[in-house]
Amino acid sequence: MFTCSLTQVGTTSVLDLEGLAEVEHAAQVHAAMLRALTQSSRLEIRFAQGTQIGLPIMQLVCAAHRMARRLGRTVELSGASCHRVSHAVALAGFCGTPVGEGTALSDCVWNRRPS
Repeated sequence: MFTCSLTQVGTTSVLDLEGLAEVEHAAQVHAAMLRALTQSSRLEIRFAQGTQIGLPIMQLVCAAHRMARRLGRTVELSGASCHRVSHAVALAGFCGTPVGEGTALSDCVWNRRPS
C-alpha cells in the first residue's frame, strides 16, 4: 500500500510518502510536487519508515529539484527512511549526477545530508 499526502506548514509544503512508491503512483506524486512548488518556497519530501521508491519517483524528485532551482525555491529530503531511500538512489546511479547545466555536484538533492 502507498500513501501520498501534501500539507502546508507556513511557507513549506510537506509531501509525506509512505509505502512502496512505483510507476503506478507517479502521476499522484507528480501532481503533489507540482502543486507544492507552485504554492510554497520550500518543498520537504518526507519518507516514512519503510518507504521504498522506484526509478520513476527518483526521476520525479530530480525534476522537482530542477524546477525548484529555476523558481528560486528549495527541495529537502527528510524522514525515517531517508537514508534507506538515499542508498537505493545511489545503487540506481543517481548520486552525483548534476541536475542541469552549470550545477555543482554538491548541489544535487541526493548528495545533501537529509534533515
